[in-house]
Amino acid sequence: MAVRWAFNARADLERIWHFHADRDPDRADAVVAIIEDRADAQAARPYAARIGDIPGTREYLLRDLQYLLIYTIDDDGIFVVRVLSTRERP
Repeated sequence: MAVRWAFNARADLERIWHFHADRDPDRADAVVAIIEDRADAQAARPYAARIGDIPGTREYLLRDLQYLLIYTIDDDGIFVVRVLSTRERP
């Protein structure tokens, strides 16, 4: 199954990268790559994540990174709508 990213989700990844790059650019690259890899893995089992607070969404907690991947499911895979720090949960 495919992973598609909303504009806001891509903007979230860029914001996350800049946040980490201030301290360590290599770490910033690694964090974003891990988030993208986990989204790819989640597409294979989209219903495994908990039902989201926003109707029609699922929330996958990346516990080790402290980020929340919020997505919807469609016939093609998942559509990531946001990637938020667990400290900024909507």
